[in-house]
This record gives sequence, structure tokens and C-alpha cells, in this order.
Amino acid sequence: MILSFDGDGGLRGALSALPVEPVYLAIDDPGIHMDMDTPEDYQKILEASK
Repeated sequence: MILSFDGDGGLRGALSALPVEPVYLAIDDPGIHMDMDTPEDYQKILEASK
């Protein structure tokens, strides 16, 4: 369902369209706040993971 989503809002929009309640988890990893929308973002993630 997520891969076939064609509405607005990117992943957030796809997740909000799912017929389930969200579950929130406390995650102690700063990487969850990093974007990977562009090749430059991806390079930043690669550098941060070294």
C-alpha cells in the first residue's frame, strides 16, 4: 500500500492513509532525523555512519 501511494505528503501522507492506528516508539538514534531525499542527503548519511 505504501509503494502504491500517489497522494500528497510523501511517506507521512502514505502512512496516514493506512487503515491502522500508529504506534510510536522511543528510538535513541540521531539518524532517524536525517533526510534522504537527494543524493547529497545520502552522502551525508554515509559520512555520518563512518
